[in-house]
Amino acid sequence: MDNVRRGAEFVGGQGGAAPDFQFAALYRLRKWSQGRLMKFYEGGRQLPAGVNVGTLFP
Repeated sequence: MDNVRRGAEFVGGQGGAAPDFQFAALYRLRKWSQGRLMKFYEGGRQLPAGVNVGTLFP
């Protein structure tokens, strides 16, 4: 439950409203490119449990 609250601010910005989730897992997604770690995408994403994680990857 604490991850829901903290994740809402991390993903949605400080003061962001928490989603209607009871549980959350926070992950940072990066890719190895040109000899270094780079962000996979800008911003954050909130993904409800019923949604396929494949939607995060273009």
